[in-house]
Amino acid sequence: MQKNIHDTTITYLKYPNGIQGHIYVSWLHPFKEHRLVIIGTKGSLHFEDSSENKPLLFYEKDESHNQDSIKLINKIPKKIDYKKAMPLENELNNFIEIIKGDSVDCANIDHGIDVVKILEMASSSLSSENT
Repeated sequence: MQKNIHDTTITYLKYPNGIQGHIYVSWLHPFKEHRLVIIGTKGSLHFEDSSENKPLLFYEKDESHNQDSIKLINKIPKKIDYKKAMPLENELNNFIEIIKGDSVDCANIDHGIDVVKILEMASSSLSSENT
């Protein structure tokens, strides 16, 4: 809607080990969603941050085979309990502990550099489009 501002983007990620993913963002989407879905060989995890109670659900897959295809059937999802806390509060508490001398155990400079590289590649691909 505005020149040089992307209203909707999809970023496709593919890693050498075969893991793939995508990030979809849209300023125009009529629903506020902050959703994370991870699909694996045994099932999928689903987290919806904008839902009121923020459940983390595991959907185990059942395979049904016939001559021509494999049919995947979702079992009843299992709720996974986790400690609910405000993410920014967790980040600040972790930062304070590191300043006090604790070791960095959840992320390090290499992880940060990887994130910046991904953001630079995504931004570069947007600026190279003919929009």
